[in-house]
Amino acid sequence: MNHVISHLAEHHGIHLNEQQQTAVCTDAAHVLLLAVPGSGKTTVMTAHIAYVLEEQQARPEQILTLTFSRETARDMNARYEKLFGENKALSFSTIHSFCFRVLRRFAAQYDRTVPTLIGAGEGTSAQKYQVLRETIRHCTGEFPDEEMIGEIERVIGCVKNRMISPETVQFSPVEPEVFARIYGEVQRVYKENGWMDFDDMLVLCHDILKRFPSICRWFQQKYRVICVDEAQDTSLLQHEIIRILTNGGAKLFLVGDEDQSIYSFRGASPKELLGFQTVYPDAVILKMEENHRSNSDIVAIADAFIKQNSARYEKHMVTRNQDTDSVQVISLSDYDLQYETILSIIRQKHPDETLAVLYKNNESCIALVDLFLRQGISYRCRESNAVFFHSTVVRDILAFFRLAVDPCDIDAFSQIYYKMGCSKVMLEAAKHDTARGQTVFDSILSLSSVSKGRRRMILRYQTVLSKLPLMRCGEAIDAIRTKLGYDDFIAKRMSGFMQVSTYQKLSALSLIAERLRSIFELSRRLSELEAFMQEGASDDTSGVLLSTIHSCKGMEFDTVILLDMLSDVLPSYHAVSLKREGDVSEYEDEVRLFYVAMTRAKRKLIAFLSTRLNGADAAPSPFVKALLPQEPKQTGHTEVKTMVRGTEIVHKTFGKGTVLDENDGIIFVQFECGIKRLSVSACTERNLLI
Repeated sequence: MNHVISHLAEHHGIHLNEQQQTAVCTDAAHVLLLAVPGSGKTTVMTAHIAYVLEEQQARPEQILTLTFSRETARDMNARYEKLFGENKALSFSTIHSFCFRVLRRFAAQYDRTVPTLIGAGEGTSAQKYQVLRETIRHCTGEFPDEEMIGEIERVIGCVKNRMISPETVQFSPVEPEVFARIYGEVQRVYKENGWMDFDDMLVLCHDILKRFPSICRWFQQKYRVICVDEAQDTSLLQHEIIRILTNGGAKLFLVGDEDQSIYSFRGASPKELLGFQTVYPDAVILKMEENHRSNSDIVAIADAFIKQNSARYEKHMVTRNQDTDSVQVISLSDYDLQYETILSIIRQKHPDETLAVLYKNNESCIALVDLFLRQGISYRCRESNAVFFHSTVVRDILAFFRLAVDPCDIDAFSQIYYKMGCSKVMLEAAKHDTARGQTVFDSILSLSSVSKGRRRMILRYQTVLSKLPLMRCGEAIDAIRTKLGYDDFIAKRMSGFMQVSTYQKLSALSLIAERLRSIFELSRRLSELEAFMQEGASDDTSGVLLSTIHSCKGMEFDTVILLDMLSDVLPSYHAVSLKREGDVSEYEDEVRLFYVAMTRAKRKLIAFLSTRLNGADAAPSPFVKALLPQEPKQTGHTEVKTMVRGTEIVHKTFGKGTVLDENDGIIFVQFECGIKRLSVSACTERNLLI
């Protein structure tokens, strides 16, 4: 047995399986190690470094280990010290830190100045935000909100990491030619001020390594072994930097899993792993397929689920953990009940148990944070993104409230007039008359062009609005949605993700409002919540974590609760639409995201199912169906009935039910006892349907 392998077993009680031992002791020049979730990749990677030092006689300063984040770099360094002792000559760093070293060496050798990193600290982050905001406003003629600025920033990063021309971008929130102008202007401002962002750091490093052979040779000769962790999160640009470094003869040990690649929206490129042997023809592909983290039914369901993707290596995740009954799907009459249900689960958990509530979008946790603060529940939160508080939905509801309090508030009316069925002519008249002290409604009613039907509508709206200040806050929001036609506006003007996202925000807002006495309290409560979210006011010692799926990558928890698993959210409406047109790339991204969420759970995985969201129709995510018990497939030639959504059935065991969905002979039915997954052929054959 190799000394490193025996050292782990004798001194730390770590007994590596056959696949792990093979990975630790490989002498191949170029290695891609495919590691499924919970397979012990960090231990294996640090053990391989120890093996290279001991068996291949490499010096520690010749080994460069690149990770995805500073936190991961620190963790890997700590793991190495724990297992093999301290070695300060070893380099554990992010690829951005390495690129900065290249820039500094270039600057010293050629008497240049390293650009100032913008976006790295509080002050420079504000500078970057201001540059983006002003550039977008200049190029579009509109004042962008935070969501638009964030999206443009993301797409600019993608352009750099994917090494594509900004003129070819088809995935930005503005027209391609407009985006190209924004991109060019932002880069011009950066250059004039001697600035760079994190992605520019990669671009500059790549350019230096390509254009200055002496710099390139120095780093190629310095590092003879390059280890890369979380390789599935690496962009094309980053892979190109690594390829240039290995061209000098360095060995490459790449660890990743294309099934866990969830950052393509930032430029990560899992296809580089799939083409690894094309770039490195002598490459060896190794696998670690044993999951040491999760219970057997979680592993089995996740392994079956990910196999629907085609852009992947063939792997079969297994585990020796035999505990079952770990997956629970809770049926709710409305998704709003998720929050109270989560609260109940948290109160029942053991103090030492770790629990994570995971969701796709930041706004999902707003109502939960409000509930936790009111109930005194200790929690941690991974994000401080407060876009929700400045969203159109929140601004609309607050505008309705302001107009209810002051019928002369023309700014509030300007925000919502067309959502109340009013025209621009009415708006212009109101602007003129409110300046002279007349109310919005008196101004509109004085117009001779207003029909009798429209006049009745305006009078009704005026009456409803006048009553809002007398209502409880939650009741007032319900009145806006039903009596002032806000829900009708959403149904007519929005579809797909936008509609679902709007209902999600309304749901969160309504839940916050239900605990408030009057409409005058909502604005203050939202400001308090925003401050909590931005300051990260949470308990670092708590065993409860709120996090997006993206932010919990690499983590594990005893219990994982999946929040807001809705159709058109995960998978997104856009991904499903592209799939129908034959482009499955974005849909497979969504599959990987759900796979990562599932495999964070060790002992318990919980999801919710409903057909309502805040009182409106809603469809559960089709991915959640993978968590439901599977019925055995039936053979034979029994005639099978066709079931469509909405079909009423009667089951001999479960009673009356309504079909929610049908897929290839499998139906999902809402019974009083919950949602059941049934095989139509099996039910027909056994005469279970009356």
